[in-house]
Amino acid sequence: MELALNRASDIPLYRQVVEQLGELIRRGVLATGTKLPTIRALADTTGLTRLTIQNAYLELGALGYIESHVGRGTFVAARTPPGISRDAEAQPPVSWTTQGILADLLCEPTTGISFARAMPDPASYPVRELQMMLREATEDPALLGYGSVGGDPLLREGVSRVLLERGVIAPPEAILITNGAMNAIDLTFRTLAQRGDVIFVEQPTYPGALEAAARQGLRVVGLPLDEEGVRMADLEAHLARYQPRFLYLVPTYQNPMGLCYSAARRVQLLALARAHALTIIEDDIYGLLPFERAAPAALKAHDRDERIIYLSSFSKSFIPGLRLGMVTAPVAILANVARTKQHSDLSSSPLLQRALALYLRRGHLGTHLAAVRALYRERCEAMQV
Repeated sequence: MELALNRASDIPLYRQVVEQLGELIRRGVLATGTKLPTIRALADTTGLTRLTIQNAYLELGALGYIESHVGRGTFVAARTPPGISRDAEAQPPVSWTTQGILADLLCEPTTGISFARAMPDPASYPVRELQMMLREATEDPALLGYGSVGGDPLLREGVSRVLLERGVIAPPEAILITNGAMNAIDLTFRTLAQRGDVIFVEQPTYPGALEAAARQGLRVVGLPLDEEGVRMADLEAHLARYQPRFLYLVPTYQNPMGLCYSAARRVQLLALARAHALTIIEDDIYGLLPFERAAPAALKAHDRDERIIYLSSFSKSFIPGLRLGMVTAPVAILANVARTKQHSDLSSSPLLQRALALYLRRGHLGTHLAAVRALYRERCEAMQV
């Protein structure tokens, strides 16, 4: 399948795929029941990333152009809309999101540099220091057993200090340790929403969030982005139409677009959340990694009405293999998230939690962050030459 993609255009590549496939379907070139290429095949044909094709297929499915069937593939839908509209009905993510594309992206071997995987450079891992912390942690036999649901108190203290860099004031008892950000997303989604509920997400958004929504049978409304963040007119219009359980967003170095919400847009979001009693789940996984200018404070830093559930992890800024993240939320919500975690996985590894806690207590994270920020700044500049 040949698509005329313009990489110099201001229109995002995923949007170009959506518009061109939508036009082919409307004109009957791709007839009802036509089987579309797999995400992998179309990515190979177009030279785009699988994540780009995934986002395009997601939007086409949400707009009613295509439908997917587990084990069979993706097909042109029996009845297609007359044109591409941003006011699609809320519906479950198309079924390919449940087939583990996120894990596929993370684990697939590659000979080049994959920008879809968001993996830290393994050469940056502070192996020697971590080995020292692990040796010290193993001296306490209690850390080889099960841990508390909320997490190691020493690590929660350390995380509380780290969050201050993002402008977030969260005492240790207001922090829940998770098995990475994906676990934090899954737990908060499961706690706040039930099958059939509507949730709002950015469009495009992090595929892991879509997989979590698909597993739980949630109906998803995508909100288009402009250069300042979620378009407020679209958000207000959808709030008038639906009663979402929450809005999930990545306002700082948004995944996959990379933008930072403007200060004005952040103020507008907080005001709208207050007016509509809207809960916002803020994914701040990249907030500790500015390398050109200081990152804006987290949205949670300005949350005076406790409308925001904040989550992050150390997977991008430190070592993904530790699988350690965190959630901070209003007390009642956090208690419910903790109960969900207890029923799901009991606790995160006490040994790895203590090793990270010791690393933080000795002040190593600041040195590590300075080094990786300089490394990523250098690589970014090299790409712009």
